[in-house]
Amino acid sequence: MNRHARHVALAQIGAAGQERIAAGSVLLIGVGGIGCAAASYLASSGVGHIVLNDFDTVDESNLGRQVLFGPDDIGKSKADVAKARLGAINPDIRISVIEAR
Repeated sequence: MNRHARHVALAQIGAAGQERIAAGSVLLIGVGGIGCAAASYLASSGVGHIVLNDFDTVDESNLGRQVLFGPDDIGKSKADVAKARLGAINPDIRISVIEAR
């Protein structure tokens, strides 16, 4: 619970609220500029299950705004790379991938 101690300390969230967050699931459609940022915050906040839906691959033009990707990821599946990075951010959550339109 140390990871989420700041959430628990907030009267608006507390322990019960953090448990609800951990029990929650999110379907994120697209892991582009906004999707990368949203996914990072969702993983950091402890959302229990994140489903990433993206059929695209990382392109060099993505690197300036899509913070989960780096030069070594060019040509790789955005969803797979994002899953690995988000798992490194928070190994306590479940992440699934859908690579289809």
